[in-house]
Amino acid sequence: MRNTALSAQQIYKHKSFKLAKTQENPEWDEPYEQFMKLHKEVTDFIEEVEKFQKIVTDLCGNMVKIGETLMTGIQETDSEASQKIATSYDQIMKECADEPLKSATQRINEEILTPLREKLSDMKEVLMAIEARKKAKMDYDHYYFKVEELQSKPNTDPNKMVRNQDKRQECQTTLTTITDRLISKFDEYEAARPTFLAYETRTFRSVQKEFFSTLAQKMDKFKVTKPYEGMPQEPIVARYDPHSSFAQADLSTSRRGPKARRNEADDDDEDDDEDPRTRRGGPQARRSTQQGSFRRPTPGAQAENAFSRGGQKKNPFGGKGASAPVPVDVDDMEETARPARKPKGIMARVLYDFAGEDADELPLREGQKVRVTRQHESGWWTGEINGKVGMFPANYVELLWAV
Repeated sequence: MRNTALSAQQIYKHKSFKLAKTQENPEWDEPYEQFMKLHKEVTDFIEEVEKFQKIVTDLCGNMVKIGETLMTGIQETDSEASQKIATSYDQIMKECADEPLKSATQRINEEILTPLREKLSDMKEVLMAIEARKKAKMDYDHYYFKVEELQSKPNTDPNKMVRNQDKRQECQTTLTTITDRLISKFDEYEAARPTFLAYETRTFRSVQKEFFSTLAQKMDKFKVTKPYEGMPQEPIVARYDPHSSFAQADLSTSRRGPKARRNEADDDDEDDDEDPRTRRGGPQARRSTQQGSFRRPTPGAQAENAFSRGGQKKNPFGGKGASAPVPVDVDDMEETARPARKPKGIMARVLYDFAGEDADELPLREGQKVRVTRQHESGWWTGEINGKVGMFPANYVELLWAV
């Protein structure tokens, strides 16, 4: 006769199995779900750190390749300045890939990944206990179902019934013991959850900031004006020179308002053979016209103008002086002051500290906001902070909005 006995796993998945008879402990579900969420946070954090470590390693490796490419492109027939620049580039690339990468890798391995893996190892023991509880639950369900089946049969062997009842009781005791121990462990993790990953998270942010700050300092050598040891005497990227050709072109084309056009017209008129004093629209004629246009009118002139328009203006208050002209308030004739011009430029946020050692440089502090008033092709911009104007490297700031 074929053995038709079902295994515990088959019985657990059987359609006729009544889960209502073996309901889960109500104190189990929520702590179990919270623990599994915390376990996933740890594994996701480890993946994020390892991904960052791989990115910086590839980045520094590519920087070394860039330096090697610059060196292989230099020939013996090239100028000495070109050879020095290529050598300096290669040296800077190797420095960027050496110190920042070593420091970041060491801190990541010692201060982040090692503690995280230790915590994950401790949580692995809890996961193994969870698997043991699942098996104990399946065994208990099996014998619970078996006892129910034997009780429903009329001619059941009493000894078989007792054996299955003893097995069910044994499985129930094992299941209760494991469940209580796991719930207690879940409570410990839940209490430590607010600070469970706080140190590793803070350290990871510190490593990221330190790596990119060190990298920026190394890369800043590309924009120096004073040569470092082993670098060419001329600056790799020249400082903005207001007397350079592109600066002069910028100054000549940027301000072309009415005043500039009048000055150009004056220059053109001086080259004419015609006498500027007698020519219509000449400088002296325009000067006399401008002086007359800004002359303040007198009360008599005002009355004369009123008479020429058809008589004197009557005094609205009546009385003996009703026929007298209305006096002119000289203060009202004053030219109103122009409103203050809105400051021009683009606001930017400072990303890195900049000492600004020279007199024409603008010191910057990380987190400050600076108004960029001019963006030069040299990579050095002009900006203003609290009325102080100076120049600074363009890659030290991040543009925010135009005003």
